[in-house]
Amino acid sequence: MIHAVSLANQHLYARHLDQMFRMRHTFYVEGHGWADLTSQDGRETDEFDDEHAVYLLSLDLLGDIAASVRLNPTTGPTLAKKFAHWADEPIPEGCTVWDISRWIAAPQHRRASHPRWPSNHQRELMIGILEFCESRQVDRLVMLAELRLAERIAAYGWPLRHLGAPRVYEGGKGTAVIAEIGVGSHVLALTREKTGVTAPMLIELTPDLPPPASRSAAA
Repeated sequence: MIHAVSLANQHLYARHLDQMFRMRHTFYVEGHGWADLTSQDGRETDEFDDEHAVYLLSLDLLGDIAASVRLNPTTGPTLAKKFAHWADEPIPEGCTVWDISRWIAAPQHRRASHPRWPSNHQRELMIGILEFCESRQVDRLVMLAELRLAERIAAYGWPLRHLGAPRVYEGGKGTAVIAEIGVGSHVLALTREKTGVTAPMLIELTPDLPPPASRSAAA
């Protein structure tokens, strides 16, 4: 299942969010050495981890983070808007457009030599993203992401369009691109076919429900 975590229910996911922010620190700060990131006590956060952010979390059988992503409404500040100078046209915004960023997975669920993600957690997260978009009447996503992530998403048939040329950043540490992705029921149906994930994935707990139990706690 993919858990949607917002301001309304994030108190149910305190351990999971802490784990996610620490995973981000390990990946982006320690692993990639990105400059100008805000990291305190081993947790990477930025100005877009605000009250409007929604996190989609894929949990493993032990209740730990397997993969996660952040979404922000474009009616406010977003990561793509911050780097609007990288685009050759205005960054799409509005009630039906959300920004997607900080797509990350635990090491054992990341891509190795396989051309696509080796773990079903990543594929399930793709379905969860599209189901979330349907729940919020979102028809487009915008993203500033590593070029290889954008290419991987496009390989699954997501209609992705570059808004500017890919750019090498921080003296060659990587190549990133700002892109627009069309979403909708047709993209969800195609992604279900390509991933083999046919069951509904998204769950959004209300504040009065208990937090997700780990496998050991449920036993």
